[in-house]
Amino acid sequence: MIDLDTLTTTVEEPETKILLRESIDAYRAGAFRASIVALWVAVCSDAIIKIRHLADSQDAAAVAKVKEIDEAARTQNMRKMQDLESSLLVFISTTLPLLNNREAEELQRLARDRNLCAHPNFLDAADQFTPGSELVRNHIVSAHRALFSQRPIIGKQVLAYFMSEIQGESWPDTPDIGAYLMERFFRNTRESARDNLTRVLIKGCLKEPSCTHPERTMARHRAAARALIEREPGLMERGLTHVLAAWERSNSNDDDTLLRLVGAFGQSSIMVSALPDTARSRLEALLAGAEAGQLIEAGFFNGGVPADDFCAQQYRERLATLDLDGLKPILATGVPSEHFIPPVLKAVRQSASYEEAAEAIHLLISLSKSLGAEDINELERAILTNDTDQVWPARDVEEHLIEVYLRRNTAAEEIEEAWEDLVYGMRNYTRKRSFYGTSKPPYSALERTVTDRETS
Repeated sequence: MIDLDTLTTTVEEPETKILLRESIDAYRAGAFRASIVALWVAVCSDAIIKIRHLADSQDAAAVAKVKEIDEAARTQNMRKMQDLESSLLVFISTTLPLLNNREAEELQRLARDRNLCAHPNFLDAADQFTPGSELVRNHIVSAHRALFSQRPIIGKQVLAYFMSEIQGESWPDTPDIGAYLMERFFRNTRESARDNLTRVLIKGCLKEPSCTHPERTMARHRAAARALIEREPGLMERGLTHVLAAWERSNSNDDDTLLRLVGAFGQSSIMVSALPDTARSRLEALLAGAEAGQLIEAGFFNGGVPADDFCAQQYRERLATLDLDGLKPILATGVPSEHFIPPVLKAVRQSASYEEAAEAIHLLISLSKSLGAEDINELERAILTNDTDQVWPARDVEEHLIEVYLRRNTAAEEIEEAWEDLVYGMRNYTRKRSFYGTSKPPYSALERTVTDRETS
């Protein structure tokens, strides 16, 4: 049974919270008729407050209704006020709408019971309406669920706000995007709006949007979707199942969509359960024959190693074949996976020019938090055994190595020792006498950074 005291903690409007408390106090005192009347006052007050909020956002219907309400109050037109009150539920359930059909019917029952409680029928006392405690409690819970706990926003506005923000400049590209997403769009939002928003979010991960910055927008959709999976896995699984099933019926699950699906949702088990069998068969055939360029362009690698065994095997096999040009666009999306370390180190070892060497070392910056001691040892070997000796003397390599070191995830002793060994190897390397065209001591800045641990 729902604790009535907890209901007031999730009421959106402060004024409504006071009125709801009066209804609950009357209920607890056994004054059930008074409780219903007070609850109806809270419903009307909350509805009008929400209409005013919508009017502030320039909803035309809400603006017109506020004018009616204010004019009736200004002129003290009691008949008009009564008409507005009696039509209030219809207005917020059809014209706006703030209520769905079931919620509107529940509040209409409250309105009828309120009329029975507030207006005596002048019959014998035995015929008077006498509400029971369970009826009153049900009315309180229903009003809270349908209206009091909801934000003053309608479903289409939630979607419009979301699309405007995620495509615009004000979207916060932060690691904790999940907290923003939940507070801004999902908290106290109706189930139907949550479902619709989830489907829009999913579609934005799988189909390129028509906007000014499509790649940025898709990356934001993917980040938001992964955050929502962590917080609302059931909601995301329901949404992904709905979208994929609908697209399978309409033949919309094309090759790029299936590859993007793995990149966006492959790390979660919900992709496996949501993917229709026919689409899965096509995905497996596609992965078996797709070129690396197609996988990169479709974002197949963007989410890390998939949870599905077949997809994971294809992921690892294809990842091992990527060269520097293939790795750059993937790591530019911010995939911080340790599985990219071996191919990046291979790119360092195979660098055929100073420019390639600097670019390969630069890629390690995004992977610095995942580098272990053996990875750092392998990095030293890759630099010093480059066949054409393009890494050690290359401009910017020292600067990039310093950045990799400063961004390391831990100061564990074995990692510090690995960095010291790397510095020793770089400082004592003898195949080249010149250091990217200068006479300054080679890698002395890196040495100072690694040895001065307090400032690092």
